[in-house]
Amino acid sequence: MERRSTKQLQAIRRFTESVKTHPTAEEVYNVIVKEIPDISLRTVYRNLNKLSDEGYLRKIQVPNAPDRFDSTLEAHQHILCTECGEFIDVFMNNEEKLLSEIHGLCGYEITGIDVVYRGICPECKTNKNNIEKGA
Repeated sequence: MERRSTKQLQAIRRFTESVKTHPTAEEVYNVIVKEIPDISLRTVYRNLNKLSDEGYLRKIQVPNAPDRFDSTLEAHQHILCTECGEFIDVFMNNEEKLLSEIHGLCGYEITGIDVVYRGICPECKTNKNNIEKGA
């Protein structure tokens, strides 16, 4: 069965492929509504999930935060700044070895992986240090 492509779906896909950020559904909505004023947040959620289910996006579930969507499909991890919410890609070359070790230990066939490291970005760290020093 061929997938029906709506103007909403096309606009959402175009936007998510054009940014290197990891937008939430609400962030996608805030951009797309300027192009398609009658689109609803529910439609954005539905189409993002559809694109994720079909392999065009990665849906990243972040505990205690909204899901994010990533158009970079190659293996990589993420870092989340716990102060400002910046969310960036990190490409490490040890993922294949790690997956092989997990398979060896547990026997699982790994079908997906989402790694999110948490920390404080350099800018927030500098700002925090300046505040602590009374600058």
